[in-house]
Amino acid sequence: MEQYPFIFSNKLKHRLLRHFTFWFCWWLFSTFLYSYIVAYQFLPSLERIPISATESFIFLINHLFISYTLMYMVVPHLLIKGRYFASFYSVILLVIATGLINGIISTYYLEYWRNCILNTVFGLAASPNARPQSLNFYLSLLAGLRGGLTVGGIAAPLN
Repeated sequence: MEQYPFIFSNKLKHRLLRHFTFWFCWWLFSTFLYSYIVAYQFLPSLERIPISATESFIFLINHLFISYTLMYMVVPHLLIKGRYFASFYSVILLVIATGLINGIISTYYLEYWRNCILNTVFGLAASPNARPQSLNFYLSLLAGLRGGLTVGGIAAPLN
């Protein structure tokens, strides 16, 4: 196994580098994926990237929360010890908490941030026909559930 220390080593240096590399790649993936959301379709691709990179970085905090809670709390302390019902309920609560956090960030923080960017950088006003706040929160909650489950499932084997 010494042939591939980055992948198989449990040395702190290799583990930290492995985790950093994973999260950096996830951030890049999210940046390019979310640069094509409908809200920014009027902007050229190169102008969407910095906005999307910032938003992806903000959501990365939420993704770190669900992933490391799964990796270092739920799996070793509940799942591996055979406490399957506790594991199941912990995962459900964790997913709901992650979705709620994502919904709050997206609805209340990012909507304000997007409007500021559109007004100050691009000189555009927010659409008067914008979705109601409750619908934005619901859609953000669903997006948080999807993103949290995806990255949590992918990151769990990193440990």
